[in-house]
Parts: sequence; C-alpha cells; structure tokens
Amino acid sequence: MAYRCVFSDEIFVRSRRSLIPTPRVTLSPLTDKGFDMAQITYRIVEHDGGWAYQLGSTYSETYPDHDSATAAARRAAGEQKVPDADACIEYQNSHGEWVTERADGQDRPSTAVEE
Repeated sequence: MAYRCVFSDEIFVRSRRSLIPTPRVTLSPLTDKGFDMAQITYRIVEHDGGWAYQLGSTYSETYPDHDSATAAARRAAGEQKVPDADACIEYQNSHGEWVTERADGQDRPSTAVEE
C-alpha cells in the first residue's frame, strides 16, 4: 500500500553537508512494514554529582536526588506515549543510505522506568 506523505510546514531536502529546510510539499511512495512497537526503558543512575535518567548512552539533566530524577523519567516516559500525526521521516542508515519512511503517529513505544 502506498502512502502520500505531506509536510504541512516544510520538508527537509538532503544536501551533501546537511538537511536544508525547504517550504514545499513532497509525495513519497512507501509501504506499511508493520513493525512491532519499540520498548524504551529509562534507567535512574548517579550522574555528575547527582541523579539522572539514562536512555541508551544519553543522560538527562542532573537532579539533586533519586526521587526527582525518577519523577522526571516518569514524565518523559508518559510523553513518549502521546500520539501524534502521521508523517514522513528521512534518516541515514548505518550503511550511509538515505531512507524515507512513513511514521505512524499512533504507533507509540512501550515505556518503563527502571530505578
């Protein structure tokens, strides 16, 4: 099945050096691949003299105590579950190839906070 992907404000056009915002609309034929939902786990860790939540190798800002970092992680986890509009996304994969996909705004990840 093909999807028409329209950006209401702007699209990003690839150049050799960067993505350039361009005020126009594009159509992209894509297929619905039916991926399973992602699982995102925020971990509460000691960081930079305080506490932070970590996702992969990325840390949040530093909080003064464990409870504050946990509350912030729970807020972030909750925001991940909020649905959005469908959109086309474009990214460079690990082989250096550009990929364009339809992102289903209703397909939100499952989230957890690990203390």
